[in-house]
Amino acid sequence: MPVPPGKCVVALSGKLTRVDKRGPQRSLHSRTMPPSSVSTLSPGRIAVGYAVLSILWIAFSDEIVTYFGLPPFVMTIKGTLFVLVTAWLLYFTIRRLGQAVQRTSEELRQSEVYLAEAQKLSHTGSWAFDVANDRYLYVSEECLRIFGLHLQKGLPTKEMVLGRIHPEDSERVLRSFQKSVREKVETRDEFRVVLPEEEVKHVHIIRHPVLNGAGDVVQLFGAAIDITERKRAETELRDSETRFRTFVDHAGDALFVLDLESRIIVDVNRSACEGLGFTRQELVGKTPHFLHLDSDRAQVESVTERAAAGEAVFDTHWHRRKDGTLFPVELHTSRVSYGGRGFLLKVARDISDRVRAEQQREELRQLQADLAHLSRVSMLGELAASVSHELKQPIAAVALDAATCLQWLQRDHPDVHKAGEAAGRIIYAANRADEIIDRLRALYKKSPPKRELVDVNQTIHQMVALLLGEAHRHAVSIRTELADGLPEITADRVQLQQVLMNLMLNGIEAMHDRGGVLTVKPQLGQEGQVEISVSDTGVGLPADGADQIFNAFFTTKAQGSGMGLSISRSIVESHGGRIWATNNDGRGASFHFTLPIAAAAAVPAAVS
Repeated sequence: MPVPPGKCVVALSGKLTRVDKRGPQRSLHSRTMPPSSVSTLSPGRIAVGYAVLSILWIAFSDEIVTYFGLPPFVMTIKGTLFVLVTAWLLYFTIRRLGQAVQRTSEELRQSEVYLAEAQKLSHTGSWAFDVANDRYLYVSEECLRIFGLHLQKGLPTKEMVLGRIHPEDSERVLRSFQKSVREKVETRDEFRVVLPEEEVKHVHIIRHPVLNGAGDVVQLFGAAIDITERKRAETELRDSETRFRTFVDHAGDALFVLDLESRIIVDVNRSACEGLGFTRQELVGKTPHFLHLDSDRAQVESVTERAAAGEAVFDTHWHRRKDGTLFPVELHTSRVSYGGRGFLLKVARDISDRVRAEQQREELRQLQADLAHLSRVSMLGELAASVSHELKQPIAAVALDAATCLQWLQRDHPDVHKAGEAAGRIIYAANRADEIIDRLRALYKKSPPKRELVDVNQTIHQMVALLLGEAHRHAVSIRTELADGLPEITADRVQLQQVLMNLMLNGIEAMHDRGGVLTVKPQLGQEGQVEISVSDTGVGLPADGADQIFNAFFTTKAQGSGMGLSISRSIVESHGGRIWATNNDGRGASFHFTLPIAAAAAVPAAVS
């Protein structure tokens, strides 16, 4: 919009200070346009030159004619020449004046275009208001756009502008306007503008009073800035921060934010306050040392230094509540940056339940070990007759061979060779008795579980030797189908022996009335496991309790405790295997269990 003659428009970076008939005077902060490209031979200078020449010609022309003795017609030529020079100078002056005016107008239009584009890009409009006449002197196009005033001609009224301001803001804006006039001070406001399409804009306005020579406010100049996008971004950021704060406060873990330099707590979440029993005000501004045990301080400081260097550190230690009670925490410490500042973020998780559960699991493991030991002792009691029979044979052999040895030595001509053979048999029988005792002692001894590499075939052979007497007592024969090249497993040897002994004794007892065959068969199973099967030709699984036989205290024996199979399942599952039972196609039942192969002995996949 062109600037009305004799009026002033505030520049974006200028500050108008006073007004007179020549227009506003600008302060030192105003920006000036670059100098005009008009030639130094301006119309003003031409006019001055022409005036000087005319005065000189009129004043001294007669003296020049008389002095040089020129003829009279020279005076005629003088007049004619004067008229011609005057006409030429007048023409030249008017032409140069027109060029200067045109050039100045173009520069002014270009300046207006630059100003309009700058206002459009910065969403900033300018305006001028006549205080005495209570009307606008100038409103830029961008200012009209901001207020949604689409006028074909003329300027908006004060009432039209106030009508666009949100009803809740209009009274405050009007008071600020009046303050600029009354107190002659610059004022600023932020308010909402409601457009006809019910769109709401946020506007920041600046008013600057302009004084006359008497010091009275005659005009207000100002700028209106559309800050809708900024307000929207601020609102989104505020909502995002509120939403994030809500998420953080509802997190189950305690969060501590420490200043990287001072190591002072600058923020905590709700879980930290509730877990420790402090308020946020009691925690913020303090170092976290009072939360830790003195014995943990060196460890905590080491973790803090490592995290400050950029390492993400996990550790566990104890926190102290406000009432002095302690609880274990798992702490993750890392370095973060925000707003150009460095912070340490500590995420603490209360692991009291985990520690308590681990303690309970350890107690349970100890109870299971004690129960398994009692079960082994109970089974050894049941094997007393068989064990005594097993021990009686090598002891009797020792006595017989010892007597034979004496006989060979007491002859008139001692037969040392025969006596040596008898002594060798004594040693063999004694070693056999020692092996039986060792096997019994291993089962009877109470010791913590120990995982080691175990040869399955060898373990089966040992258990067959131990239970062979019990089997013969019930007219049961034991058959093994050992697999060559079977890989070793990682297991507790005594616990594996206990499972085998329990399953083999159950099979023997299932055939005690009629006799039969007990078959023990190890083989390579699926998914890298060894499968061991114990089959009998007895009465089979109970029809109404096949799915309960591994439950604790379930038994089909008149004197059974119902714990043997339950303990066997616990042992197998603790080794990462499983146990199950099936009825045979003919007579009897089969019990199967699997155990993982040791990693070093894993069987490679077949290559086709």
